[in-house]
Parts: sequence; structure tokens; C-alpha cells
Amino acid sequence: MNVLTLLASAVLASPIYTGPLALDNGDFEEGDFTAWDGHWGHTSEVTTVAGHGSKVAHLGLDPANVSNDDAGLYQDVALTSPNSPPARLRAELAFAIPGGEALTGAAKATLRVELFDGDGNNFLDADYVFATADHQPTSDAWSTAFVVVDAPLETANARFVVLLNDSAGTGSGGLLLDDLSFEIVTPICGDRVVDARYEVCDTAELSSETVIGACRPDCSGIVGDAGDSDGCTASPFSLLGLALALAALAARIGLRGA
Repeated sequence: MNVLTLLASAVLASPIYTGPLALDNGDFEEGDFTAWDGHWGHTSEVTTVAGHGSKVAHLGLDPANVSNDDAGLYQDVALTSPNSPPARLRAELAFAIPGGEALTGAAKATLRVELFDGDGNNFLDADYVFATADHQPTSDAWSTAFVVVDAPLETANARFVVLLNDSAGTGSGGLLLDDLSFEIVTPICGDRVVDARYEVCDTAELSSETVIGACRPDCSGIVGDAGDSDGCTASPFSLLGLALALAALAARIGLRGA
């Protein structure tokens, strides 16, 4: 019984299906924002850039705007069979800061995954700030950014969001985007799961007290260069997988006994 329970837990704690979600026109080769549910900003266009070889989205802030200024885009994806939750979602993009549009002041670029239940309630956001005025790549140099979040059983829809904003009204800048992708992945060590803006420990991640970047065995933190903790917390995803495993095992035993 104990061995069967452990085996069932190992199987069901990770999603059965892994692979791409139905994020459409993530490379913008349609030549516009076809399939994207919303886009906005002082600059919000699909264009081409020299040396890149494909169409890209261009978002930009208004340098003359002295109030809150933002630009962005989003697309909603339904989580239905075969990619039903619970599942680990990974959103990724390629980005560049266009020449002459370096981020200044309080401007920042954020990759976000928003989770919604069947009633349309937004119950969790996972944010990763991938560029700021102080931390941005050289102009026109392409980089990648990603964020990972665990979608619990009640998740009906996931929203892929890219936001360029300046909440203080002191900055400006622009952003080029390409190759946006959304997928269900198998949990791995260091996959930057975000819950309440902290990396999340779970049973699928490397557990160690000494390996830099590993989750501590008691999920009290992530091992850093000086053995410090960044506030890592236990993941409900692993507990959910165990609960599902136990339920599935009980159902099987019940059917066999009938």
C-alpha cells in the first residue's frame, strides 16, 4: 500500500501532458496583433527591425507623459483537456531594447502570468521584471526572459501578459518582443516558479543544504553564495499532487473491491 501510494504520488504530482499551449501569433508573423486579446500604449505596433530577420512587436512609453504611463499586450489561454490543471506553466519571450529607446527613470518591463478560476476571478499573478533602467541589455541586443507558475486544480484560464510601465511618471523607453511562448513543463530544479513573488520549493526540485541555487530540504529557503535564504516557501502544487494521487489510488482500490 505504501509503495503504491508513493508511486501514484510521483506520477500525479507532475502534469500528464507536457508541451505547448495554444498561444497564437507569438512570433507576430501575421504582421499585426491577430489573436492577441489586447494591446495598448503610446507605441503599440508590429514592425520589422534591421538585422533581426522577422516581424516583432514594438511597445513604447510616451516620453511626454508625466502621469502613470504603460504599454502592453495580453492573450488568454483556456486550460482544458489535455492540458488541464494542476500544471506547471512556463511563459517565455525574446526581447530587445531598441536603439534610442533605453529605459529611463522608473520604467520597467514585466512578464506576467495571471490565473483565473471558472468564474473569471483572477486569484494569482506571477511576475518577473526582466528589464529596468538599471538592468537592461545593450540596445538592439536580444535576450530571453521567462517565468514559471503552478496552476492549481481550480484554474480555468491563464493570461500571458507583457507590461512596460512607469508608475512614477519619471521615465520613458521602448521594448521589442518576439517568439513569445507558453507551455506546460515538467518541474525541474531552478525553473523559477513564482508564488507571491518568491521562488517556490517543491519535491521535484533539487534539495540540498550546500548546493548553490538548490532549495533547502525543509523548503525554508534557497541556498545562495553565502548560504542565505530568499524566502522560498513550500508549494501547494506538490501537496495537491499527493492529494490527487491518494484519491486516485482510493478510487482504484474501490473499483477492484466492487
